[in-house]
Amino acid sequence: MIEPLLRRLLAYEKRKQVVIIGTIMAGLVVAWPATDEYTAARQRTQDARLKIEESQTEIAKLPQFVRLQKQKAEELAVLSQRLVGDQAARKLQSDLTELGRRTGCTVLRVQLGNPTTRPWNENDHPLAKTALKNAGGETPFQLETRQIALSVSGPMDGLYAFLEGLNGVDKVIYPRSMSMKGGNAMAGNEEQVGLLDLTLSLFDLTKKTVVES
Repeated sequence: MIEPLLRRLLAYEKRKQVVIIGTIMAGLVVAWPATDEYTAARQRTQDARLKIEESQTEIAKLPQFVRLQKQKAEELAVLSQRLVGDQAARKLQSDLTELGRRTGCTVLRVQLGNPTTRPWNENDHPLAKTALKNAGGETPFQLETRQIALSVSGPMDGLYAFLEGLNGVDKVIYPRSMSMKGGNAMAGNEEQVGLLDLTLSLFDLTKKTVVES
């Protein structure tokens, strides 16, 4: 009588264990993907939070970037006014003639030459005849160089005043060569007359021409 009861009890306990194990396995099947999804969602949340913090940092820097952009734009505008393109070179040509009259001199010659161009690289130098090696990467600009040849005669004081006025010209120019010779005194005037020969290099930066293939 006892033995059949024991067998039924053991069978019941085995079935109970099977049910418990089955329930646990079913729970794992359902819960495991949910756990993975939770972990992935948590990682996505952390990534999103980091991106938001980075965006907020960049947004906080925006006023600084705006000020820097404005400063660079102003510097570029000033530099652009100092560059000597074709129109500015022709105006300078007439301005030098007027400067000669104001200083009591006579401009015998003011000859504007044709421009020459070469590529302009980063950290380049306008007085280099060709683009410098190791000057940096290429830029979308090219250096445009013109020359003005001047011959000016007049009293020595006037020639010095002419040079002083030329020094006050706020343009990107460079005196390539200069010579000054004294002469005889002017008729009726003990002041000596001199001759000034001057060659100026004028610089401009222009965008490279894109050649379509």
